[in-house]
Amino acid sequence: MEYRPSSRGQKTHSKNLSADLPVLLIGTGLTMVDLALSLDRQGHRGKITALSPRGLLSQVHRNVKPIVVAAKDVPFGAELSKQSSWVRQLCTKVVNQGGDSRSAIDALRPHTQRIWRSMSLAQRQRFVRHARAYWDVHRHRLAPEVQTQLSSLRAAGRLEIIAGRIVEAEQRKDAVTIRIVRRGQNGIETCNFARLVDCTGPIHDPRQSTNPLIRSLLARGAARPHPLSIGLDIDEEYSLIDASSRRSNRVRAIGPLTRAAFWECNAIPDIRAQCGDLAELIATTPLPAPGTSERLQQALQSAGKRVSVKQSGAGNGTNAWRLRSDHSSPRQRY
Repeated sequence: MEYRPSSRGQKTHSKNLSADLPVLLIGTGLTMVDLALSLDRQGHRGKITALSPRGLLSQVHRNVKPIVVAAKDVPFGAELSKQSSWVRQLCTKVVNQGGDSRSAIDALRPHTQRIWRSMSLAQRQRFVRHARAYWDVHRHRLAPEVQTQLSSLRAAGRLEIIAGRIVEAEQRKDAVTIRIVRRGQNGIETCNFARLVDCTGPIHDPRQSTNPLIRSLLARGAARPHPLSIGLDIDEEYSLIDASSRRSNRVRAIGPLTRAAFWECNAIPDIRAQCGDLAELIATTPLPAPGTSERLQQALQSAGKRVSVKQSGAGNGTNAWRLRSDHSSPRQRY
């Protein structure tokens, strides 16, 4: 048996694997779909089993008529149960009017970050624990042609989706024995697999990051994980919060690192909006104290980056910095 993290786009999962041996994919999200279809394209003909606590698959995407939900109609700050009920009622209303529930989900996109920001930490924790999987399968959907390929694998009996959990795993010489309890059942099933692949997606906890800059910031106390452990702790202006709860005046973050603060920040439109907000903030922020460039350069170099840092726009009230690096490495996800 060999356990491997998912490595999207690389032909590593079928390497040294006989085409007829069984494989277990842990997770049933988009990463699992990518890996199952990748194994099929590489000629693997053994049975593929995908396991997750709920066994949910992403919905298929369709071109649907858009609708608009006004901000005044969104229950910002309400209890999670009330917000969930409101979303279900909105979907039901759209369907009863001859529309598609996908239109209702898409209509929430302009309000998603504000909804998330209006939640308390306890509400966010409940959402991540109980509702996140349902949101993901409706919000992040499959292309129709991908759904067709996936359905073909399932119809042929080559892909099985299981809702359940692993209660025990035993390593053997050339396989691993997994004992599974299916959701809603008490009996234990015993299965053998030649390979396990983690398809739960990228690592969200920055403490598990292999990125040298993130590791350096955490080690020096210049940043800290958010209590949800799905990103760094930042404020509403994208500034890092350090280990002593102090707001950084020089280091900010955007994109997936800010998921705990803004939730929807993975897609290009979301990141583009963050870039616009951050550019405006930087342009209107007073210049930092003298010597900042040297300290910034030292921090980056301590993370293994060879950089030169120059201040630009001096004298015009802007806080602009140019970083030039001769260090290149593949993009890493935390």
